Amino acid sequence: MLIFFNKGGEKMNRLRELRKEKKLTLKEVSSQLEQNNLKISPDALAKYERGDREPKLETWQKLADFFGVSVPYLQGMNGFSKKEILKILNNAYLSNDELGKEIEIYLKSQNKELPLTKFKKEKLEEYPLEVVDYWQKNFNFIFSESELVKILIAKNIFYAGGASEELKQNLKLVIKKHRLDVTSTPISKMIDKNLIKLNINDALLEYSRIADKKDLKLFIEIIQGNLEKIKKELKYLPENPQPTGIYKEYNEILKELLNDNDINKNLKSFINKYSKTEH
Repeated sequence: MLIFFNKGGEKMNRLRELRKEKKLTLKEVSSQLEQNNLKISPDALAKYERGDREPKLETWQKLADFFGVSVPYLQGMNGFSKKEILKILNNAYLSNDELGKEIEIYLKSQNKELPLTKFKKEKLEEYPLEVVDYWQKNFNFIFSESELVKILIAKNIFYAGGASEELKQNLKLVIKKHRLDVTSTPISKMIDKNLIKLNINDALLEYSRIADKKDLKLFIEIIQGNLEKIKKELKYLPENPQPTGIYKEYNEILKELLNDNDINKNLKSFINKYSKTEH
């Protein structure tokens, strides 16, 4: 993958390159962007291409969406196109590494068809257009996650020649964050707000999305102290929906953990550390 530089030796973006690939004039790009509710004059586009003016992050994102690439790629960073990033997800799923496992959990949580159910393994390995479309349809949200974009721009980790482990970790975090967002409930939002302040283990944040009130109250009774507020607020919130798919399996595992003496000891240790009041 090439990095582009202007006459002053500064790294250039790929706006002109991608516009030429589409065989569009500056005026035509401006017109098509306006149809997508993004007003940028041909003159402003020309300045963006030359690097005379820097677009805002939200403008970079909309331009990247228009050209079908990632923001870092559009900005001229040495790295992957959108299609190549989706292939990283495809390969991670096939290898069943940490990123691959998070991908499967997300798909199951949304009751979506798994890649190996929809396609044969050989087809996934070939990575034809229909497989690309599958990943695009189900994971296009990663290109709209501003936190991921900021991380990748700041660290410049879209390396050529393969996905860095840091990039894969960030993709995993973004997918997990999105999963927690789309599976949130009134109960989980209240739990998140209170537990994040106390730096509670991720397991509790996950559990709040699938447990019924009875199990949640058991947690709260054990923790007490600073978490007493959660117990009081909980009774005014609607019940969580019954867990299905991967969350149903997860729910059973967590119920078993509740009966584990070591787990209870750890929770009591937490109480001693954070509780301000004794009950």
